[in-house]
Amino acid sequence: MGPSLWGQATDSIPQIKEKRILDYRLKDNQRLLQKKTVLEYNIYGNLVQQSFYKGEQLQRAEHFKYDRLGQLVGRLRYDSMQALVWSEDRQLDEEGRKLKVTQTAYQPPGFQQQYTLYSYNSRGQIKQVQTYNTEDQLVSEVNYLYSQLGELLGSNAWDLQEDGSKRSLSILHEYNKKGQIQRSVSILQNGKDRYKEVRNFENCFVIEWQRYQNGVLYSHFKHDKEQIREQGPSEIPPPLPFQLSPLEYEESRKDPLQQMDYQPLRSISTKNNDAGLPVKEAIREGEKLVEVRYFFYDEAQRLIRRKTVDKVNEKVKEEELSYTAKGLPLQHRQYLDKKLIQERSYEYIYYSN
Repeated sequence: MGPSLWGQATDSIPQIKEKRILDYRLKDNQRLLQKKTVLEYNIYGNLVQQSFYKGEQLQRAEHFKYDRLGQLVGRLRYDSMQALVWSEDRQLDEEGRKLKVTQTAYQPPGFQQQYTLYSYNSRGQIKQVQTYNTEDQLVSEVNYLYSQLGELLGSNAWDLQEDGSKRSLSILHEYNKKGQIQRSVSILQNGKDRYKEVRNFENCFVIEWQRYQNGVLYSHFKHDKEQIREQGPSEIPPPLPFQLSPLEYEESRKDPLQQMDYQPLRSISTKNNDAGLPVKEAIREGEKLVEVRYFFYDEAQRLIRRKTVDKVNEKVKEEELSYTAKGLPLQHRQYLDKKLIQERSYEYIYYSN
């Protein structure tokens, strides 16, 4: 899994007014700008606008609205011609929780709108989520179940499909005496197709993940327990505590083994440095070594280089990272077999003190 891509920045960073992320592709030793992302912040550090470019051509932009307490209460989305195409308005209660969220898609000659209502139990935990369409028809619903200790035991959800049929999703969680999640089972029923996922946890991290379609196992992931004990979370994160929409599957996949890449049982062994950061990872499929990763750090224990050796395809991928004097990301370069193929640069504009 490796460390976080970027190290921690120092505390004395001036307030950022604008941040630009520039992605380049290298061709014939020339840098070609592929995409650019511009993030703008207000004086309080809230993101107020993000703009996405293909090269220098604007593709879309999104504006964020906040109330006097700094809580997000709305979003506006614009297309490449800076025409409003989508909006979201949020109504919050006194504690800043969402009560109603209205989303509007502007499609000439009219618009499509849906709104979602949220309700909470006496503990302040979300209890029910209901979504209505433009005609005020209930199109989806999620209900959550908790234990007396406040643990999320599960949820039941359904939504309407375009043909008027219902798709349902149920999720059940099991906990140990420490209150840590141990097992999670989700079942999606979509017409005649039934999908099931079983996830087992240790110290709240996924150690095993099985997927079934109509009773047939088609995917099995298992993590090295030793790495979890020493290193931390696995590459696959735990499920979100509140999954508001059912898992997506393609109905056309009648034979999942034929349509999906099947990954053999994979294990990862890790060697850490004195600071507890990984310096080497060996990935095996069964008994076969398929990949080796190396990690290098600066004196501040920030990741500055990562090397991945593909033992199957005999390819070597390297990444180099650099930072500003304040510890913010500055540059990220990617090499394939020692040839520079991609580069990402970061630019900052700060508010004056």
